Formats: sequence, C-alpha cells, structure tokens
Amino acid sequence: MNTFINHFRSLSKRFAMLMSAGLDKYIVNFHLSISGNSNDAIFLPKEVNKAVRELDPIYAVPFIKYFEGYRYHEIAKELDMPVGTVKTHIRIARQILRADLTFK
Repeated sequence: MNTFINHFRSLSKRFAMLMSAGLDKYIVNFHLSISGNSNDAIFLPKEVNKAVRELDPIYAVPFIKYFEGYRYHEIAKELDMPVGTVKTHIRIARQILRADLTFK
C-alpha cells in the first residue's frame, strides 16, 4: 500500500509539472504514468471515485485528505481528533475500499 501511496504522490507532482508545460505534453507522456498492478483487476477512476463517495464520511474525509498529501498529524489537527483515530479511520477506509473493489 505504501508503494501505491508513494507512486500516487509522485504522479501528482509529475502531473502538476506536466500541466504547467502544457496539456499536449502531458498526453504524449501519459504512458509514463501507467504502472503494472499485481492484481488482474483493472479499475477505472470512475469506479474508484464511486467507491470513495460511498464511504461513510467519518472514514472518507481522513482518507481523501491523506491521499491529497496531508500527514496524519495535520489531518488530526484539522478534524480535531487524536492521531490514532485518524490512522484507524484511514485503515478502515482502505479495508472497505479493498473489499468493494475486488472481483468476486
């Protein structure tokens, strides 16, 4: 999971740099952002976004903030909750999403 998070963050930064260089250059280099997945399942962003939107807000808010690049203590301060609770909510959100996004 940490590998995914690190890759996601680097792609976000790369996307921002490429967007500043122009959309055409991003489209040309889009193949650079594609990575292999150990699962045979391929999920479209639309499916992932739908699954995140269906999460209970108590889990979705910290989860989204974490993937936006916020650190645990920053999320805890903003949401006025203990750091351990933030970590637990993010872990539960991951478990729910993992269960929702697997092929049965």
